[in-house]
Amino acid sequence: MSLTTTINDVVEQAARLLTPIDMSDYVPPAHLPVEQQAQAERDEHDRRDRERVDAYLADRSDRLACLKAIRAQSLARADAYEDQAQPWHRLAERAKRMAAYAETLARNVLEAERQFAGIAPDEPYIVTQPDGTKIGLKLNPESVRIDDPKAIPADLLADPKPVEPSLSKIATALRAGRVVPGARFVRGQSIRWK
Repeated sequence: MSLTTTINDVVEQAARLLTPIDMSDYVPPAHLPVEQQAQAERDEHDRRDRERVDAYLADRSDRLACLKAIRAQSLARADAYEDQAQPWHRLAERAKRMAAYAETLARNVLEAERQFAGIAPDEPYIVTQPDGTKIGLKLNPESVRIDDPKAIPADLLADPKPVEPSLSKIATALRAGRVVPGARFVRGQSIRWK
């Protein structure tokens, strides 16, 4: 078997390992809230995914080549999924903009009707629709709006955030040979996939 054939087999096997896991037999714990049920299902999916990869790698002598292929296939799929998702994200944003526009128009209609009815602008106004639903302007609790931040007295200003160390300044000082208490250079490790 040639090296090209072996590499192609590894790539094909990596692609097969990334096929969706069958989760039809999984039922999330009913006692958990919905958010935690979704997290439990993600955790179970990841466990099954990893178990499949671990079983595949268990007796392989070419584990690194397999892991490289799995990584490359995973990144390619992630890119493809993101490309496919972009139009849906745009459609979702468009739908949100339309919902906001409809809300603005509804507010305008309600404010005009309220004014025509002679009701003060600081009073709630509710319209009952033929199907019984109610749409209206309610009064929210009072909130503060700052029109000129510079005019606010100093005793009413929030405390400034704590000063954070500047990593770039510390790095410059360390490179210059200065001892900086509580700081030092460290060197991490990463994998090169070239």
